[in-house]
Amino acid sequence: MTKYLVIVVLYLATYANAGSVVLTDNSVNIRNFEIGYLVNSPHPYTIGEAMQAEFTPAPNRLSLPSNQLDIWVRFSVRNATNTAIACNIHNSISYFNRVMDFYETQNGVILDQEHIDLFTWTGDTELLHGTDTVLPVHLNPGEEKTYYFHFISPAYQYFEYLILDDQHTLTELSTKNIFPVLLVGMLIALACFNFLLFFSAHYKEYLYYSLYLLSSIIWFVFEYGILSHYFGIYGMHGHITSFGLLSATIFLSLFVKKVLQTAKFYPLQNRALNSTIVLLILNLLWGFVNFFNALDISVYFFIYAIAVYFWVSVSLMRQGNTLVKYLLAAQLFFIFFALFGILFYEGYLPYNWWTRYSIAIGVTVEAFILAYLLSHRIKLLKVDLETDSLTGAFNRRTLFDQFMQESKRISALESLVFVIFDIDQFKLYNDTYGHPKGDDILKIIIRHLQLQFPDSSVFRLGGEEFALLFTSENAAAARLKVNDLRLSIEHLNLKFPGSLHGVVTASFGASVIESGRIQNFNELYQQTDARLYQAKHNGRNCVVM
Repeated sequence: MTKYLVIVVLYLATYANAGSVVLTDNSVNIRNFEIGYLVNSPHPYTIGEAMQAEFTPAPNRLSLPSNQLDIWVRFSVRNATNTAIACNIHNSISYFNRVMDFYETQNGVILDQEHIDLFTWTGDTELLHGTDTVLPVHLNPGEEKTYYFHFISPAYQYFEYLILDDQHTLTELSTKNIFPVLLVGMLIALACFNFLLFFSAHYKEYLYYSLYLLSSIIWFVFEYGILSHYFGIYGMHGHITSFGLLSATIFLSLFVKKVLQTAKFYPLQNRALNSTIVLLILNLLWGFVNFFNALDISVYFFIYAIAVYFWVSVSLMRQGNTLVKYLLAAQLFFIFFALFGILFYEGYLPYNWWTRYSIAIGVTVEAFILAYLLSHRIKLLKVDLETDSLTGAFNRRTLFDQFMQESKRISALESLVFVIFDIDQFKLYNDTYGHPKGDDILKIIIRHLQLQFPDSSVFRLGGEEFALLFTSENAAAARLKVNDLRLSIEHLNLKFPGSLHGVVTASFGASVIESGRIQNFNELYQQTDARLYQAKHNGRNCVVM
């Protein structure tokens, strides 16, 4: 029986001391202690009523459910030393509130009080220091004071209290927000880089990605205190940056549409992505009418957008899209971190470093994965621009650039060989067997040359006409190599009964350029093309060099 009485007494003693901080040293750096909080709804408490009310014990870092936006916080500070102590009480996330009231009391008497309305604030208080409200405290030896804080938040209610001396206050304020500043710096650099790429390459993917990053940054800078701490922006001017979160999702949908080419190839998925854009734009417009209501309902549109991205990713993966796996990876990372953030904002997860910055981490990880997706997409676009879609050979537009590169690279002991060839009587083959069969012949021949002669660059000039670039020791070796190419096509034994040899063959015109004797490319092309026609005149399936 005695044991149970001791437990009850200890419990009551703990509860009685809830929200009591004891200072035992002039160096004050107290970052973990217990406070009490009181929800100011449905009954709005006056300070006199709050002083008589029962507070709920809680840690000094706390996130409350979104329906608890109007609260009181209370804790006592007692000086247990033999000297007077001067320190500061920090509320580290003051910038996110709308109204703040501070009361210093002793034995039920109000000694001092302050009122700040950040939505009408004109800079007339010395308590605000960037993100923090810093309330000076002076305690004589053995003295105890109780502090009451009343806060009204427009969206979410989370807070962090610290008790620090002047030196630790200076350190706290000077090192504030380093992590989100680093994240924002990286995202700004990434956005600027992609803007420059857009202006140089004119791919809309770069533009949508940059605008998505900038919109995310706009939300970051207020949500994580950068605007208030470094620029002194509070209240509605700060909260308006929440529009950045809405516009970021709009630009992300546009980016996904462009990168995955849904408008061209996937009409059902394209309509789903369009629906996210329409809903988010409507929500954005509603924000100009009723900002905080638009902010409250925006979470449902975000959830819908995430669901659409996930469905688009899975459905396109099943259809064999090679790019969508990166989008799916980006979304999975974002969903993982965003879930922590949502649960934190709704008061289901405790306040700590991970929950506080989880959405910022999720957006940053998503942004870097999407950057890789974008680079992969542009690489594929470049391949499409440089290669022939039917055969996979380089196209005509890349011939000059590669010729100039190869001609500068050859050594004094090498020669550059330029060859133009076409398939003999290919029009007759198409007329006899049809164009699909003719396309198959072109693909087989080019694939064969790429495999058998990997040191040659193969170009499709148009129709059945192709070009080759390769290096050789001398003209005699070059002639032997070109003749080997000719024989390799003949030895494929692609049946063509209507032709002179009964199989598909090709005619070749070739030119050899010695090192240091680079000539005009247009003249070289005309000379080589004339030799090709000479090969045809000579009876086809031969080489003129």
